[in-house]
Amino acid sequence: MDQAETQSAADRRNFFRVNDNVMLRYRRLSPDEDEEAASDQAYKQQQEIDQFVLAARFSSTTQEMRPLLSTIENRSPEVAKYLWAIDKKLNQMAQIFMMQELQHGGNHIRDVSLGAGGIAFTLDELLPAGAPLEIRLVLVSSMVGVKAQGKVVRSEQEINSEHRYWVAVEFTDIREQDRDLLVRHMLGRQLQERREKKQAE
Repeated sequence: MDQAETQSAADRRNFFRVNDNVMLRYRRLSPDEDEEAASDQAYKQQQEIDQFVLAARFSSTTQEMRPLLSTIENRSPEVAKYLWAIDKKLNQMAQIFMMQELQHGGNHIRDVSLGAGGIAFTLDELLPAGAPLEIRLVLVSSMVGVKAQGKVVRSEQEINSEHRYWVAVEFTDIREQDRDLLVRHMLGRQLQERREKKQAE
């Protein structure tokens, strides 16, 4: 695949969106924090060990392990079963850490438009275009937490509402593994919606 085709595939992935319900918390970053997040390697390393995102990290590792574990399963089913059990236990521990983080408050289940390149949701405050944000969201169906840096690209007052705003945020800093996780989640949501629609017919 040449560079143009690779870029086209990335563009399609970023523009693919689904409507979903997620647990979401956001925080406006100060100019100093925004600059630090973009340039400070120590800051980025700190984010890697954040308890909130451990479940996402473990989920990505599980996906990477699947081919190897399948090979082991063909040769030694008992060993593979043991490894899968350890993987499941680690994922459960990571989810517990994440839920402890969520107990700090400020988290709300929101209707969102979710994509690999960004997220849009409704707020009670007007955020200016270009405002840097830290986004923490939990994919409720899998109880996986994803954290990203983003910037507001659009903030519009909702029709027939004086104090509600539709805010679109573009991700400016997100791990590729987390972006892949979002894509897998969105594909799963799309398949679920198709099944529900078919059952309703």
